[in-house]
Amino acid sequence: MQSLFNFMSFYYHKIKLQNLQKLKNKTLLITGSTGLIGSNLIAFLIFLNKKHKLGLKIIGIHQSPLEKWMAQEKAVKYLKINLTRKKLSGLITLSMPQLMPNQKNF
Repeated sequence: MQSLFNFMSFYYHKIKLQNLQKLKNKTLLITGSTGLIGSNLIAFLIFLNKKHKLGLKIIGIHQSPLEKWMAQEKAVKYLKINLTRKKLSGLITLSMPQLMPNQKNF
């Protein structure tokens, strides 16, 4: 099965953006990462990360199961979290090692 990233790459090349360097070495938190908008956003961010060597780290928050077609890259970590029961401020103030203690090379 073809991944969303591979399927959409042809179209991503046609999009022109400015000020991409503002994203350099940033960590982005994407909620709804298994949904239509979230999964496409993550695939596009992966494309930008590869093409422009931005050094992005992407955290995808989801509740639904991950699908085979979803982007699986070293720069993306998926966390199954129900944010309706969590205090978002506590999640944001955690550092990467605290948020994902068992993850290496992120």
